[in-house]
Amino acid sequence: HTSYIFPSENGHRSDVRSLILSAADGSGLQVSSSSAFGTSRHFGFSASPYSMEALTGAAHTSDLCPDGNLHLAIDHRMMGVGGDVGWMRSVYRKYWVPPGMHRWAIRLRPLKAAPAATKEPAEPTMPAIIIDDQ
Repeated sequence: HTSYIFPSENGHRSDVRSLILSAADGSGLQVSSSSAFGTSRHFGFSASPYSMEALTGAAHTSDLCPDGNLHLAIDHRMMGVGGDVGWMRSVYRKYWVPPGMHRWAIRLRPLKAAPAATKEPAEPTMPAIIIDDQ
């Protein structure tokens, strides 16, 4: 998450084929692209310690407090936010999402925790994020 003066959604990653979100114990979620419907092989995502409600409700970055969850947004396509100037909308045509029906698919696979070697509880941590965008 980038701490802009005015909180907003950020950190989107595009052209991703596979994403693994995992906790210290190995449990987690794998998100993979799918060729169902003859769709694109890639997807985009953002992950944040803040919900969209928290981001849109905060006037300043100092108003944000993580809620202990990882908020994941997965997108098929996302239009660019701007071009060369800040005073007018000037997204280049190659970054437009054309109007119409868009179909896409992803695979979600839960990851099981590794067998515990000790009986000590693991420290709670934010999940690791591993991206394969090759």
